[in-house]
Amino acid sequence: MNPLKRIGKLFLSGMEVGSVIYLLLLAVPIQADFPSPKNIFSIMIMAGIIGVFSGLLDIDDFRIELPVHFVVTFLIVVTMMAFNGWLQWQNWTFWLLFGIEYLIIYGIAWLIIFLSGNLKLKRINKTLQERNKAQKK
Repeated sequence: MNPLKRIGKLFLSGMEVGSVIYLLLLAVPIQADFPSPKNIFSIMIMAGIIGVFSGLLDIDDFRIELPVHFVVTFLIVVTMMAFNGWLQWQNWTFWLLFGIEYLIIYGIAWLIIFLSGNLKLKRINKTLQERNKAQKK
């Protein structure tokens, strides 16, 4: 596959997951302010960048790559939050709550990706089974 096309697909995939998570966060009153276009676009771009980074990781050893992914994703999120003015740099309570929220959201993102991957895999397997049955006849 063309590398640019692959990066584009990964970016869009990241935006899909990020958009779902952001909508879920808006459903719970985590963001105090009304979302602005700047907030929305920065989150979409952040999610796309995370999607590209996630897709470019060739996960052979989860013990190494998962912590790297976790930290890089954390840094991308913190950068986006700084851009939106959502960080309280010297408030330890903020950082504690942010860390807990980040862990929960990170877990939800992995769950969405896992479930999505399983659905795609089941669809592919079903199509292959149908094709094999048709070829046997």
